[in-house]
Amino acid sequence: MNLEELKNKEEQFKEKEQKLKTIKRMAEYDGEDKVITAEQAKKLLEEGETEIHQSNIPHLDDLINGFEDGDLVVISAPTKHGKTTFCQTLTKNFDDNGITSLWFSYELQRKSFLNNFGEDLPNFTLPKELSKSSTEWLEQRIVEAKAKYDVKMVFIDHLHYLLSLDEAAGKNVSLFIGGIMRELKKIAVRWDVTIFLIAHMKKTSFDGESMKLSDVRDSSFISQESDITLLMRRKKDSQMENFTNKTALKVAANRHTGKTGKVPLAYDNEENHFYEWTDRDQ
Repeated sequence: MNLEELKNKEEQFKEKEQKLKTIKRMAEYDGEDKVITAEQAKKLLEEGETEIHQSNIPHLDDLINGFEDGDLVVISAPTKHGKTTFCQTLTKNFDDNGITSLWFSYELQRKSFLNNFGEDLPNFTLPKELSKSSTEWLEQRIVEAKAKYDVKMVFIDHLHYLLSLDEAAGKNVSLFIGGIMRELKKIAVRWDVTIFLIAHMKKTSFDGESMKLSDVRDSSFISQESDITLLMRRKKDSQMENFTNKTALKVAANRHTGKTGKVPLAYDNEENHFYEWTDRDQ
């Protein structure tokens, strides 16, 4: 055996020795991200680590089986079709169930935002000042709100305020948005909160029957990275001239149960919120 063959044998021996050490170390690994069996994972779920929260909108809850900790929920509609009002309705309903929300409202002035809830202001939280819009700053405020007020629901109005023009310059906007979506999902999972993200919709002429995921504006990653995607469209009267108080809410994507479908909503001007309606309400 020549010198080169001896060196190869020695390297092979060292490599085998290193592998054995690695296997022994990994066999004793007990970190939070350790590998477990499917049966162990099922047991953890049965121990109630994931909470499920109802929206108090019956057909919506039937379709999605409630909102879960760690969910990223996208709500999209054309401008002035009730996205923010619907989220404020959810805030009220969650408060009725003893669940506190955190709001990041970039779209409306503080006075208008609060007035839109009406006189019966629900219990929710918000930053004293919206000084930043980075996902890092959002996460800090979410952790603060959880520590101080046991917040479980987070509303962000809306996605495009999280886009930094400086950071996005020269980049593919769709991929950049995809990165933001993944960061928000990680935050939701890391801190056991449900994040509701309002996103704009393309200016298309469609009715509530034909709404689809591709109508969400700017990036397909918005719906791809979300656990639930809800689309909204106000209804017009039979002459198609004026909007009525009726709104079509469509569960367009749903990782919980796979179910999709429409939820008929109506807006109550006096109470300033949406409710599910039936033919009996006409």
